[in-house]
Amino acid sequence: MALEDIKKLPYEISVWKEEVLDNGKKKETKLFIIGAHDMTYEGRATSVKFTRKLNGTNSLTFQMPDKYFDSREGKYVRNKFIDELFSERKIKLFYKEKWYELYIKTIKEDKKFKSYMKTYTCSDSFIDELSRNGYGITFDEELYNNVEEIGTFSETVLDGSLWTYTPQYNWGDFTEFTPTKLFKIPIS
Repeated sequence: MALEDIKKLPYEISVWKEEVLDNGKKKETKLFIIGAHDMTYEGRATSVKFTRKLNGTNSLTFQMPDKYFDSREGKYVRNKFIDELFSERKIKLFYKEKWYELYIKTIKEDKKFKSYMKTYTCSDSFIDELSRNGYGITFDEELYNNVEEIGTFSETVLDGSLWTYTPQYNWGDFTEFTPTKLFKIPIS
């Protein structure tokens, strides 16, 4: 099989900035692309690995050099993207016609020739998205909305998020018990 026969699925890894506007809406702006299936820049994201875990969360790892050898200049050149990648930076992956929103969680460095190869590990933003949704909800006794069936409560909390409540998966008794020991001491 020739090298041209190998087909890569189209993908794009990009860095995004988000800001909250005066009206409370979120505005996202794409800053730059750091990796793609057809990108030729030597400092691009390589060794891209996207995994979906059993619990439904996603993980993305990739590597980028802090310096790379530029054959046109004949020397090592600093990667222009590396200073913009830091912990909790928003990364989006476009893969199989779907966008995945992730945040950089860990950065690991390994010495490689005259540069450092940085390995970035990104995780889903689902926790951020759920908490952002929950901030706008007030539960209060005076509003008569603090005690409700789990279905109605879950639908209220998850309204406007990517998550849904599926009642058919509710099973079992979730009552918490704390076992305590009983000692019998004879009194003389």
